[in-house]
Amino acid sequence: MDKLTTLTAIATDLTAVLSAEDRYQRLLDALRIAIPYDAAALLRVEGEALVPLAANGLTPDAMGRKYLLKHHPRFDIICGSSEPVSFSRENTLPDPFDGMLIADKNALKRIHACLGCPLSIGGKLVGILVADAIDPNAFNKLPKKYVMAIGAMAGAQMQTADLLEALEKKAEHQGRLASDLMQDIHLQRGREIIGRSMVIKQLRREIELVAKSDFTILIYGETGVGKELVARSIYRQSRRSSKPLLYLNCASLPDSLAESELFGHVKGAFTGAVSDRTGKFELSDGGTLFLDEIGELSLEIQAKILRVIQEGEVQRVGSE
Repeated sequence: MDKLTTLTAIATDLTAVLSAEDRYQRLLDALRIAIPYDAAALLRVEGEALVPLAANGLTPDAMGRKYLLKHHPRFDIICGSSEPVSFSRENTLPDPFDGMLIADKNALKRIHACLGCPLSIGGKLVGILVADAIDPNAFNKLPKKYVMAIGAMAGAQMQTADLLEALEKKAEHQGRLASDLMQDIHLQRGREIIGRSMVIKQLRREIELVAKSDFTILIYGETGVGKELVARSIYRQSRRSSKPLLYLNCASLPDSLAESELFGHVKGAFTGAVSDRTGKFELSDGGTLFLDEIGELSLEIQAKILRVIQEGEVQRVGSE
């Protein structure tokens, strides 16, 4: 009955509106009903390593690590298997969670039970589910088909969480984009370059020329001569005119906020960074970003902007 209860709980959560963190944690909580583990963890595959998504019964240190497969043979064996793997009491391979069991930090240095299940979606390995118990016979009576069913559901949970996270990020991106565009509308001052002089005609020809390219354009001149009008005119005549134009007045940005505003940041990058934030470069991807008064930024920030322009890659504050 406990096994059926576990499967029902996992299946119910598949359709529930939960955050990824809650979804993974509830999965491990449901497993405890039928699997007598002392510690369990759900890990995602990232290249040649495993990254913990959720854990029960393990110290916080276990969650803050990246487990390279070449350094952890048990994990490597689980990842290479097509079915659940149970390590016998005679197995001498080190357990990745040695010394990190909350109940007894020395427990996993003695004989214990270890069970691992590869998680696949569409034939592709996406992660593993592992459980440890101090009792070396704790998992002996678990049917392999039952563990495989749990693995299939755990993989589905990961896929559901990934889809929801992608939708949340897209919604957040669209929301910020709409907010920035509305702010830009209020800041616009005039739309057309007027005049018939030779200088204005030459300026229009130059605008038409550069607008056809994907080059980064530097517009310079004294305050009040119409640099913003030139930038908007280039945008309207460009191939990106159907995509957003974002405006940012760099002169109003303190150095402490400029990097985050331009490049974004990850959760925990600094005090007050309670969630991931998309920067202006990412928000304007596919469109146009107009950085006004860029010369007012520090040389350090200008150098980072130049690197983004040259390499075409943005690294958020706090990311690796």
